[in-house]
Amino acid sequence: MFGFPVAGLGIVWYLVALLLVWLVYFKRTWAILPFQLWAVAGLGFSLYLLYLEKYKIGAYCTWCLVSLGLVILIFLVVFAKKKQ
Repeated sequence: MFGFPVAGLGIVWYLVALLLVWLVYFKRTWAILPFQLWAVAGLGFSLYLLYLEKYKIGAYCTWCLVSLGLVILIFLVVFAKKKQ
């Protein structure tokens, strides 16, 4: 992807997500919207990679599918309504 390995993009995505989790955990309310946007971007890119696997490459990558599952979980947690 633009000369950068897709695995490297994944590492960067997970590191930034970890930073955003840390910020939200320590009550930095301004970090909630960036975290939601980051989760949407991660889910969109993961679904794009799934499309490539199915229709262009014709083979599935186990690590990519595991990563997609994790991104879906992160997405669901980020957008879950907090009970008060």
